[in-house]
Amino acid sequence: MKEFDLGLTGYWGNTTEKIHGAGNNKFTMRSAKFVADGAMRTGGAALYEPYSDDPSSTGFFRIPPEVLNEYIPKFIADGWQTVSFATALDVCLM
Repeated sequence: MKEFDLGLTGYWGNTTEKIHGAGNNKFTMRSAKFVADGAMRTGGAALYEPYSDDPSSTGFFRIPPEVLNEYIPKFIADGWQTVSFATALDVCLM
């Protein structure tokens, strides 16, 4: 499995082989997962409004929206299923 990390790996959807039907046809890997923001408990989930217990913070994006908008279509075009994980609903509404 490869993690999408723009700073370390960049785009790899056109150079990584998908796995189809390995292990007696019981294992397939053809998806790329994007973790968009941090955790709620640590104050990392990206929110529109500041945290009630830390008014100076609205959390953060692990992957900026403009990067998601650029790279997700590339993965799809190269035949990958894409999965985006977000802790905060605000990320889903971007």
